[in-house]
Amino acid sequence: MTLVHSRYLIMSLHKKDLDSRPFCNFSWLVEGKVCGSELPWSEIHLNFLRREKVGVIVTLTEEGCLPESASKEFECHLIPVEEFEPPSLEQICEFMSICDAAQEKKKAVCVHCRMGCGRTGVMLACYLVKNHLMYPLAAIHLVRNLRPNSVETSDQEQAVCKYSEHLSSSGNSQPSRRITERLSDLSAPWNFSWILNKELCGSAWPQYECNIEFLRNEGISVVITACEASPLAVSSGTTIENYLIPVRPYKAPSLNMCRKFIAICNQARSEQKAVCVHCRMGLGRTGTFLACYLVKYHRQPPVKAIAMVREMRPGSVESIEQEMAVHTFWNFLNCV
Repeated sequence: MTLVHSRYLIMSLHKKDLDSRPFCNFSWLVEGKVCGSELPWSEIHLNFLRREKVGVIVTLTEEGCLPESASKEFECHLIPVEEFEPPSLEQICEFMSICDAAQEKKKAVCVHCRMGCGRTGVMLACYLVKNHLMYPLAAIHLVRNLRPNSVETSDQEQAVCKYSEHLSSSGNSQPSRRITERLSDLSAPWNFSWILNKELCGSAWPQYECNIEFLRNEGISVVITACEASPLAVSSGTTIENYLIPVRPYKAPSLNMCRKFIAICNQARSEQKAVCVHCRMGLGRTGTFLACYLVKYHRQPPVKAIAMVREMRPGSVESIEQEMAVHTFWNFLNCV
């Protein structure tokens, strides 16, 4: 069954419509199989889930807060995860077992936490990793597209990556073998693209050795890591220089960081080496550095540089703070 876009149903708020109005942040990840939501705290919410033919509810809050009637018509499970924390590997595996059993019974699963963002997003991303053979960061990116603000912390991102590693190391699982094969076939890092052919590119975290091999085969010999805790899977035989400019998640690089980035690029250009810059998802921090490159070497004003990067890499430069970092770098260049 195909992945579908999230279906936020916008309906009028007439009193007669209250019983049919869905609650906030409900959407299907895989139509008829798995969906996510905020806490279904009222009978109105349960009525909506009934009409959506949901048969299983998985609660991720530390306390079970479903209406008392939920247990009469739904198969209810509690997997308590502390707010803003990632579920453990054991809890993720428990959720997957519930989904497998529900599928055998032809029941759809709704997973929820309090707001349907962090903990819910982790479980949905792990579902994609296991059942749709996706890279963990690709799965996170897709869930965030369908359900904005999902997977809220770097620890929650790491939980999805660790689950993927767990699957890959489990030799008795057919899906795990298929994931390993897929990694060999599709070795480009998630969200990889050239900005300037054979000169500058961006990507999400190259987390597997096959990703590094892809970069090497593309002629890239300099990789700039723009995040704090995403080490490259570099083998001893790989001839790639890796530089670290650690920018905190969702933050903008400082002026000194932008200057360090350009200094590395200066050296690479003098040696005719192609550069790849990445952060966790290849969006905000990566996009900011890519825009600074266009400002420096192609004399593009900040607004145009940002627009160019966003056109080539949708979702880049995610915040006003990151936009301002490009403007600050432009002002610095014009004052020296």
